[in-house]
Amino acid sequence: MRVKALEHLRLYESGQVLVPGAVGVLSQPGLPALHLLLLYSVAYASHVLSVYSFNDLCDYDTDSLNPRKSVAGPRRLPRLRNQTLVLTAVFLASVLFLPSRVRILLLGSQVVCMAYSHPTIRLKRRLLGSELAHFTAGFSYFAAGVLVAGGDLRRHWPGGVLFGLLYLSGGTFNEIMDWDADRKASLRHLVVRAGRTRALGLVVAIHYGALALLAAYQPSVAMWAACAAAAAVYTGLVAGLPRALDDPGLLLRFRRRYRLLFAILIVTLALSRAIAMTGPAGGSPAADPDVTSAG
Repeated sequence: MRVKALEHLRLYESGQVLVPGAVGVLSQPGLPALHLLLLYSVAYASHVLSVYSFNDLCDYDTDSLNPRKSVAGPRRLPRLRNQTLVLTAVFLASVLFLPSRVRILLLGSQVVCMAYSHPTIRLKRRLLGSELAHFTAGFSYFAAGVLVAGGDLRRHWPGGVLFGLLYLSGGTFNEIMDWDADRKASLRHLVVRAGRTRALGLVVAIHYGALALLAAYQPSVAMWAACAAAAAVYTGLVAGLPRALDDPGLLLRFRRRYRLLFAILIVTLALSRAIAMTGPAGGSPAADPDVTSAG
């Protein structure tokens, strides 16, 4: 019973979505006050969990027809309805007490992400709708983390664009894997219209752009070297992609490898920024004249 409850919550997928906000917070010289950090964590986590739950609820019938998604087994509709209501209520109750700019970002993300699978709006079936939703989510989560920690978003916009692009590419890649099922379901999103080959080319181009943004966001020798090495490794991974389009196993292996590559780079980014923000004495954060109070 407990295992089923965890499956309904989609904890594995949700945990990955918490990364941009965490990096946004850790990119600042200091952490926000403990009560603010806890409130932000509750609002952010309940937002992500409620969105996954709502989307699973809206996609209940279509997911059962998708071979890739039906492998996990059916989810119970009453449980999905109840947890969606509870998680959304927790989100709304907590987000109201956050600083105004953070509140606007998370509320905006809630609306866009729920519109992704909403039966009437259903962004996922519209041209560029999925890409809009994924980019908005990635950018907003990072930006909210920066702002709640008192950072100036004008100095950290490359990080927001970076996570926006990574989430956009992730959504597009999932649609490449679901291309046949989505085509049969009469969805008319970018991948169905452009075809898998062009969509995969877009994903690769976005990843190279993300590598450039990583190097630009934290201009240090260590980061440049890491990004150059990652670009070489990624080019090797891309070389085997043409034969992977008709092999779901090869596609999944490529996804696992590029995710691991970017995870290593993001950890390197966090460490590089932490070192850069440490003062000459090695123990106190360097002054940041552009940092403002989070509220």
